[in-house]
Amino acid sequence: MISVKVSNFLAKEWEVAIILDACRYDSFKSLYRDYLAGGRLEKCIGASCTPHWLRSVFPHEYSDIVYVSGNPWINSSTPWNGFDPRGKFKEIYDVWNWAWDEELKTVPPSEVSKVALKASREHSGERLVVHYLQPHYPYLGIRLPKEVKMDFEGVDGRGDSKGPFLKLYKFLGQELEKLLGSPRVWRFRDSLKAKPNHIEEYLWRTYTPEHLRSLYEDNLQRVLDEVQKLLDHLRGKIVVTSDHGEAFGEYGEFFHPIGTTNPVVRQVPCWENEFL
Repeated sequence: MISVKVSNFLAKEWEVAIILDACRYDSFKSLYRDYLAGGRLEKCIGASCTPHWLRSVFPHEYSDIVYVSGNPWINSSTPWNGFDPRGKFKEIYDVWNWAWDEELKTVPPSEVSKVALKASREHSGERLVVHYLQPHYPYLGIRLPKEVKMDFEGVDGRGDSKGPFLKLYKFLGQELEKLLGSPRVWRFRDSLKAKPNHIEEYLWRTYTPEHLRSLYEDNLQRVLDEVQKLLDHLRGKIVVTSDHGEAFGEYGEFFHPIGTTNPVVRQVPCWENEFL
């Protein structure tokens, strides 16, 4: 396992920082040259999950940073899990809010790119962070059943309709997964024919680790294709990095368990180049 200290890309010089959510280093290294020419790639240390990353990387206020967010946890309205984005940045573009695709259960990367271009025009001279949800699940190559949700409970009042019993049930389930490990709990629930609690459990039950990795890397290629198109319109020093990686059975873990030190989750790419 590796050090738990998170690398902070803010220490670098850049005009635009692009965040690929849940991007593991080895997958990026094997694919990025087809989309990003030249530059320099480093292996950096990410967090175990997005909230951990946010608290580690953005402890202060950053009046010179404009944040284009496809991830609901970085928004202009709601503090969550120890991180309050309100007033943290010069401006937050809530792409997660108006560009969410209910059929895909995510924000298409093309929508994030459109807003990033708009933000770069409106805030010329400011540093720009562009946060894509991909390669994080849901995977764009599949369609999820309607009952399988991406749960962003608590953001902007979402999830308030759930009663106290359901909230307690969810909380206890999450604590049990932390204690015993998610796959063990999912295996037990599957033996009882219980419906999946959330998207990670559904994906784990439905696909093999190899298939999950293939779907994930397809997601990564789709977002890298968008990044390539975006960079055609930007100038200056560019950083492409991630908040955390993703596990597909390594060390017995799947996805990105809170607090993990699993190297495939904690090792993320940091690619830099300058566009003149």
